[in-house]
Order: sequence, then C-alpha cells, then structure tokens
Amino acid sequence: MGVAVGYDHRQQVREAAKRFAEQPAAVCVHYGIKVYLYEGFVATPLVPFHIEKNGCAAGVMLTAWQRRSRRMTRAPLTRSWPTWLPGDCRTRRLRRSRNRSRRSIENPQEELEKLYFERARAGLCHYPEANAGMTLHIAYTAMHGLGHVFTSHSFAAFGLRSAFLCKCSFSPTPNSPRPKLQVSWRISRVLVGYWEPEQHIRLKPGCDREQLYFIVSTVPSKMPRAVAQAEGLNFEEILIDFK
Repeated sequence: MGVAVGYDHRQQVREAAKRFAEQPAAVCVHYGIKVYLYEGFVATPLVPFHIEKNGCAAGVMLTAWQRRSRRMTRAPLTRSWPTWLPGDCRTRRLRRSRNRSRRSIENPQEELEKLYFERARAGLCHYPEANAGMTLHIAYTAMHGLGHVFTSHSFAAFGLRSAFLCKCSFSPTPNSPRPKLQVSWRISRVLVGYWEPEQHIRLKPGCDREQLYFIVSTVPSKMPRAVAQAEGLNFEEILIDFK
C-alpha cells in the first residue's frame, strides 16, 4: 500500500512544484502512510503506473497553472480515474523535515522508469524490425518543454531513430508563459513545429506532402489542424498522457 507522489518542473513565484509535492507527502508521513516520492521531473503516467504495480491506495501528481501565480494543481489519482482539484496551501506550516523520514519515504524513479519502458516495449512494440529500419524523419515540439525526456526514452525503447527536437521548446520554462503572452506563445510553438517539415520540403523539393504528418495532442490541436489543412499535410489528434 502507500501513496505515490510526483511533480513537474514548474516554479510559481516562491513555491516550486517540488515544495507542493512534499506537503501531501508530509501529511502522509505524519499519519504513518508509506510515500513513494519521485525525485525530479516525472511524466504523469509514471504515477498511475506505480499505483498499479505496487498496489498503492492513491497517487498525487503536482503540476502548475500556466500563469504566474501561487496556485498549483493537485491531481489525485486512484485506481479508477484521476480527478483534477485546485490545490490549497493549508499544509504549508508542516515542517519540511517531516518529508525526509527514510523509513516512510522512498524514491522509486529509477526502478519504475526502467520497468515502465520495458513493459511498453513488450506490450506495444509489435514491429521492432520495421522500427529499426525506419527511414522516416520525425520532428518533435514539446508544448511546455516537459515531454522531451519521456519522448526520447520512448523512441529508444521502441528502437526508433531519434526525433528532431524543436530547440525553442526543448527545455522547461518554469515561469512562462504570462497570460498576456499566452496567445503569441502558443502560435509560436505551432509555427516552429510547422517550420520543421517546411525545411524538409525545402531541402527535398520532390518529397510528397501526403507523406508528412502532424501528430498533435488534444489541447493545442486547433491551430496545427488549420495549418495542416491549408498546406495539404496529414493531421492526427491524440490524447495527452493524463487522459
């Protein structure tokens, strides 16, 4: 049993996601509940994966609102389905030292990440030989700079060649975007993602546009869909990890 806790990179003013993750961990330790606290950035699927593997009673994934604010989002994860709740700060007065009880807190990251990708390869990689010989070029644009590490590990697990990474969204930007920059920020990400296949077309004028795909998560899909339709590219919408 126990509770799995993970957090992302984002920092809001003085309170980092790590600090907010330590608060529910401290509450659990106070009441004698075992805590599996992922250290450092962790992709959301690893929290429910830990719940399933180790039979945890629940899990909590800490992330931040996309604006400069002290508010965070806690996503309590149970065996059934995640429910998104606004975070509150009532546990701030708990001393951080309570989070570090060696007997009550364990970091499962290294073991669970390795096992996650092993199972993903065993259960989902149906054509390893074809993957190894793939000649397709894939450009990857991370919406928040969050998915690069997780995606790179996934490509390696499936035997795929590395993707071309959009450099401007390669790394997390903890305090961005501000509300007034939200629209331009999203448009810039779309245009940079569009620029990657355009460069491929420029370098290889004889390439077939019908062989180019935009594969986009549900949240930012409207603008990429419009670009794909206008340019005669293929468009596929997928669910994001926590859905």
